[in-house]
Amino acid sequence: MLRKGYGRGFITGILSMGGMITATIPPSIPLVMYGVTGEVSIGRLFMGASFREYS
Repeated sequence: MLRKGYGRGFITGILSMGGMITATIPPSIPLVMYGVTGEVSIGRLFMGASFREYS
């Protein structure tokens, strides 16, 4: 990407988000299923899974 002219900050952001999305999407399916069946706030489940100090 450096050879194509992208900045180091942009490259770092893209790679970081790619890693974050990979770690976030698969666990989200059980969270949604639990939220729907247990009638629990899906938003609060995601907050608890992402930011443990808020749970």
